[in-house]
Amino acid sequence: MKVFILVNGRADGLEPFINNFKNEYSKGDFIISADGGFLLAEKLGLLPDVLIGDLDSVRDVNIEKVKIVEYPQKKDYSDFELALRYARDLDPDMVFVYGALNGRKDHEFINLLLLAYFDVKTMFVGSEVDIYNIVDSLELTGYNGKTCSLVALTEGLEVRRMWGFEYVLHNEILKPSSRGLSNIIVAENAGLEVEGRGWLFFLNKRSNY
Repeated sequence: MKVFILVNGRADGLEPFINNFKNEYSKGDFIISADGGFLLAEKLGLLPDVLIGDLDSVRDVNIEKVKIVEYPQKKDYSDFELALRYARDLDPDMVFVYGALNGRKDHEFINLLLLAYFDVKTMFVGSEVDIYNIVDSLELTGYNGKTCSLVALTEGLEVRRMWGFEYVLHNEILKPSSRGLSNIIVAENAGLEVEGRGWLFFLNKRSNY
């Protein structure tokens, strides 16, 4: 099962979300709205299976047809983190997140940290870049010629092997640095295997970065 989480970040166009949803959604998959992400769901013509958060962004919206998991405004975690926790309990194979980028910069930064340490394979869908966490491995198909970057957010993370990239690492420890910046995918099928949590993989949708 796949889970789709919609977040109330600023969306630069809906086309990336629409295309991803058409390609990935199957009957039985689950849609979560993180509070104001319900507004994004409406724009996409989607009805979430559950709405999670303090509901401060949807006070004037008709949400009667949606299951609601409400939290107080004074809470320890963001609506998005609560949505991630809910998604984890569904034991999904993959999570896709719409609207987590291009919002308030502190929110965007925290969203990226949450992604890096989340223990379910997840993809942030964006207009110019898709961002993945890496849980053990990541395989990519159809991105030949695209620029990408691998980022380690903590010490002692190991790249066991890479294939299909111009610059490959094997059994190399990475630390937070620019070591993995601006690689290029040079094959139809590419991938990498890693050890440890705290990885982000940026895949640019244009080739000329």
